[in-house]
Amino acid sequence: MAKGIGRNRVRATIIVPWWNHPELIGDFVEAIGSERADEVLIMDNASEPEVAHSLDELLGRRCGMTVVHRDSNSQLQALTEGVRLARNETVVFLNNDVVKRTTGWLRTLTAAIEPGVFCGAQLREAEGIKYLDGWCLGCKRADFERIGGYDLAFEEPAYWADVELCARAQAHGIILKQVELPLHHLESVSSRPLQRSERFWQVFERNRQRLMERLHGGLGVDVVEQA
Repeated sequence: MAKGIGRNRVRATIIVPWWNHPELIGDFVEAIGSERADEVLIMDNASEPEVAHSLDELLGRRCGMTVVHRDSNSQLQALTEGVRLARNETVVFLNNDVVKRTTGWLRTLTAAIEPGVFCGAQLREAEGIKYLDGWCLGCKRADFERIGGYDLAFEEPAYWADVELCARAQAHGIILKQVELPLHHLESVSSRPLQRSERFWQVFERNRQRLMERLHGGLGVDVVEQA
């Protein structure tokens, strides 16, 4: 038996970008703790030293998650690095600002993931494009890598990057599926303080313009299914 894979473990790697916000740790542990994930990678994006210590202590030592300390706050780079580090073929991108309603969400999500299918908790539409919101998105690593992963040219905070990823996935023939999960997303916890700045909205608009340029450059969309 491979190291770390025990009986009834869900053979998936959960990849979580994290930057500060220690107040989220309690709910996050509750959301993840009973799911029996084979691997959880906490990608610490240069949190304050005391927060980084808490991640090591509470998520690493106590919960057995792997905390990877990074020297910059880039969500997309953290997710990309997490995919490279993952030991499982199924990967799940998950925000840290989630609250669990009942157990079993991970097994439900991963059961729906198969080659050629991206699955997520929330199907949305923006600029005429159907996409799975990036706060909870799962796929096969081979599919993620085949389409080139996230476009790292999007600026942080990387709004619109999940729209572009899903548009590009559909252009490669990948189907999007929404899966009803007992998870609640608190939304914009990390970015809400930044939204009071002019720079935030400048980055937001530049990212939107990049999305439109990518779409006009030939990205198409395919069938969207719900499960």
